[in-house]
Amino acid sequence: MTVKISSRGRQVSPFIVMEVLRQANRRAVSGKDVLHLELGQPSEGPPAPVLAAAAVAGRPDAAQALILGGQGLGQQAFFSYSRVQESAADQAALKYLDQAGISTKGLYEFISVLAQQELRLPGRQHPYMRTHPVTQERVDIIHNHLQKSPYRDESLRPELVETHERIRAKLRAFIEDPETTIRRYEDDRGFNGRYARAIAYYRDSKIDRSIEITDGLIRENPDNPYLHELRGQILFENGRIAEAAESYQQAVALYPRNSLLRTALGQAQVATNDPALEAKSVVNLREAVRLEQDNAMAWYFLAVAEGRSGNMGLAALAQAEHALLIGKPGDARSFATRAQRHLDEHSPAWLRAEDILTALKAGRGRR
Repeated sequence: MTVKISSRGRQVSPFIVMEVLRQANRRAVSGKDVLHLELGQPSEGPPAPVLAAAAVAGRPDAAQALILGGQGLGQQAFFSYSRVQESAADQAALKYLDQAGISTKGLYEFISVLAQQELRLPGRQHPYMRTHPVTQERVDIIHNHLQKSPYRDESLRPELVETHERIRAKLRAFIEDPETTIRRYEDDRGFNGRYARAIAYYRDSKIDRSIEITDGLIRENPDNPYLHELRGQILFENGRIAEAAESYQQAVALYPRNSLLRTALGQAQVATNDPALEAKSVVNLREAVRLEQDNAMAWYFLAVAEGRSGNMGLAALAQAEHALLIGKPGDARSFATRAQRHLDEHSPAWLRAEDILTALKAGRGRR
């Protein structure tokens, strides 16, 4: 997702922002209340104003260091910029935990563990620390917040603990060797244990056993869309496409505003090669990309669905969107040009193709 910044905001030097937040952090450490605004996490390197400031200051070496990711002043400026972003993320985390009525003790303990990495030699630090620096100042701010928080000694609600354990079980089942997962949850007859074993059996190609466990979970939890999704995934990846589409349909009916579920359903409907499902696959995949414009897989299957439905202009446009997302600007340009030849001039789809071509000419990425 692209974050839009106002023209006035773009005129503010990052160094000014750094100094303001540095002063705010000092006040927060001393126990004074500070009002914070949330900042986005940069997905690219240092912004142009940082590079320009280094060059104007008579330090072209600093600008070069920033560009190359080298040492010295350039690296210091980059890490200072990163610390500002981490501080903003901390403030957001503290706010959201308070709003949820959850103690910040866990965050404090976690950040304290990370801070220990700061004591290590750079070569022995975890790579995470190089872009997400943890300073004692950050630890102190979180500790100060914890001491004043009315939720300091609150225990996690049982449903949150259960959700966390379910996430752990699912991750283990998908990441660990299936035999390890089955042994780990062999005697667990609760939801999480059976959920993990269902996934492990599916990954171990014991499909009937996996479906049996999953069906039992669905009977007990018929309104859980992710159980229907799992059933669909098991069936789809084992060639039972029509049955998979039915399971994915159940998942979407329960959670219609989920782009990934819509994508899975649309993909399964395309894979059935059933002409009766062509129009439905288009509807589901269009909704998937509306909900999540950066869903490359959805754009790919939408191109297939639109093509099968005879919408060649929209198929080419979907191919252009997919090419943009996977970093193939040449293909994006070719497909966008083809799309315009099939689309009505100045229609919304034609204008979107024009936007893609204009952005590519200017050397810009997606949106």
